Amino acid sequence: ARSLALLGSFSVLDLAPDTVSFNAAIEACKSAGRWQLVLELLEGMWMSGAPPNILTYNGAMWSCGRAQGWALALSLMREVWLGGLHPTMVTYNAAIFACGRGLQWQKALVLLAEAQFNGLDPNVQAYCSAINACGQAEQWQHSLQLITDMSGHSLWPDVRTYNAAISACGRGRGAW
Repeated sequence: ARSLALLGSFSVLDLAPDTVSFNAAIEACKSAGRWQLVLELLEGMWMSGAPPNILTYNGAMWSCGRAQGWALALSLMREVWLGGLHPTMVTYNAAIFACGRGLQWQKALVLLAEAQFNGLDPNVQAYCSAINACGQAEQWQHSLQLITDMSGHSLWPDVRTYNAAISACGRGRGAW
């Protein structure tokens, strides 16, 4: 609330908030779980002439993902491409995470492959999010395959990754 009040005080002081100002407010709202405000701030950026950057979209996508707004996160991913920005692995991680929260495991796997196709190197977090996505949808076989695929990219599963795979097997019928 205070960060939004400070952002609002710019006009009183005859100042124009810039992208950094908006990104700071978006980060504060994201941390507070206020995804609706994050989207309002993103819209406000366009109206005020402060162009969003990839950090803006990353924050907005993570915020939507935490609120199980996978469709919103994917819509923001489209905006990234249409706006001529280049998604980073953080951008893909946010989208994969959002798909997992929304039980969209197939979309999560497509995003993981798309990141690789676009020359990005998926990290352990991306694989962990994809494994979680598969596990949430009781697709334990895919979770285990992702663990195997990681070594082909010189990545080694960490405790969170193994926990996600174990959890996926626990959800899968007959895989425990």
